[in-house]
Amino acid sequence: PLLAEHISDYMAKTLFHTSLLYLSTTEHKAEIARFCSNVEMCRLTEQVIFSDPYMLASNNRWTSPYLDEDAKAVREDNQLKVEVAELKSKFCEKTQALIHGDLHTGSVMVTSSST
Repeated sequence: PLLAEHISDYMAKTLFHTSLLYLSTTEHKAEIARFCSNVEMCRLTEQVIFSDPYMLASNNRWTSPYLDEDAKAVREDNQLKVEVAELKSKFCEKTQALIHGDLHTGSVMVTSSST
């Protein structure tokens, strides 16, 4: 029941305290260098989030045949791919704050009484 409150509080604090709103430019650049030195992890995130879902790729999995048409529609949606390319550009070029690259429901541990 507290997930929304906890995750929004965590994200707000994390984003603020790793941004130029809080850090000096020197501190911010040092943190970027520390966290972005794992170029293989950055490359993998770019591939999994911004490339593979929009083409036939060996790591793609979906419930076939039930989602075949949906997967095909994503692969053939050129407007979507343009918008994703813009997001990829922002992800790669703008280091405004440091966040976990793939924050999703599978990476948040919750129970009925704690987050």
